[in-house]
Amino acid sequence: MVVTELAERVSTAALKESSGFAGALIRRIQDLLKTRLGNIASDLHIDFDGDAVILSGLAPSFYVKQAATHAALEAIDALADNPFALVLRNEIAVV
Repeated sequence: MVVTELAERVSTAALKESSGFAGALIRRIQDLLKTRLGNIASDLHIDFDGDAVILSGLAPSFYVKQAATHAALEAIDALADNPFALVLRNEIAVV
């Protein structure tokens, strides 16, 4: 059972990477951040690692960190017709 679940997870991650899903999701998050925060979001980075969207970088306030989180969640929801379950990891540091 564990081996089957692991194989399904690996194949799902490979499918996401090969289908361009990750690139589309990252571009959507970047567009939302630029629209909502302008240049304030220039120190933020978005990565995709298997089943996780990772937000990282530096934010000048908790508002910016929260806005980035909401933009990422909105982008994930907009692509909700996809069969993939994603985790959002917010590693943004407020300075």
